Amino acid sequence: MARIANPIYDAAFKYLMDEPRVAKTLIAAVLKIDKSDIIELTPDRNEVITTKRDEINACRLDFTVRIKTKKGTKAVYIELQKAWAKGEMKRFRSYLAAQYTRASNVGNDNHPLPVLSIYILGEKVDHLSEAVTYISRHYYNQNGIEINVDCPSWFVECLSHDMVVIQIPKITPRPDSTLDNLLTMFDQSKIDSKDRQIINYDIDDYEVPKGELRDDMRFIVRRLEQATVSEEIRMKMDLEDKVEEMLNDKKSAEAKVAEQEKLLQEKDSQLQEQSVQLQEQSVQLQEQSFTIKQQKSELEKLRQLLKQNGLTDI
Repeated sequence: MARIANPIYDAAFKYLMDEPRVAKTLIAAVLKIDKSDIIELTPDRNEVITTKRDEINACRLDFTVRIKTKKGTKAVYIELQKAWAKGEMKRFRSYLAAQYTRASNVGNDNHPLPVLSIYILGEKVDHLSEAVTYISRHYYNQNGIEINVDCPSWFVECLSHDMVVIQIPKITPRPDSTLDNLLTMFDQSKIDSKDRQIINYDIDDYEVPKGELRDDMRFIVRRLEQATVSEEIRMKMDLEDKVEEMLNDKKSAEAKVAEQEKLLQEKDSQLQEQSVQLQEQSVQLQEQSFTIKQQKSELEKLRQLLKQNGLTDI
């Protein structure tokens, strides 16, 4: 069994992906192609590791990938984002918007490269039941019939994008899936009981066939083992823990304030209801008082009438 750095941490994940063999292995698995089909993989040095309190546990790495195809080659700009939490929609959108204007996102034909967004999430996403979900573009005519496009329009390619959503909590390794097996190293159920920065990983716990994939996975394990003894990486992981703790404290305080505000609103609503009830009772009392006065007035008139007619007063 190996003790590896938990790749859900930004520092460990970036250290892992800085190794070209690892980056090529993971990206090829996501693209569902052979590693040999990746002719060139170039990291974009506009990488973002977020440490702001309101954007905790968010890491973005970008790559330009040139791929061999049956018709030649094509280039794709890959935006790889990892986050502990799914509630990062605003940031994801801002990052994606930046890709469409980035100077490095241009191919040899001077056309912007198509963008593929890959999201690795530490939490589940609503209404997505699969661990890995591919969202791809399709062409349809006005009758809703899909159109087979052998050569996709660069106009469409540049103004829309495909995406892959990976939900770490749903990962279930399958022997026939390269990607699922690679993602087992993110398995948070294997976290060390005394150190959440460490995953106790044993490749033999999974039905990984012998061959290139198993060799790649052992290479990744060694890379993450190295991360555990790096003082710099462990310090960065400690910082992530501290910032997350601060964020959790902030969220907890905000939740308490929100609960208190809710209670105050409920009390205010109750007071308003009581005030309305008192007003209604006051109106009823006024009506009753007016009725009594009318009755007294009529009774007095009746007495006067009886006296005038020499009758006994009631």
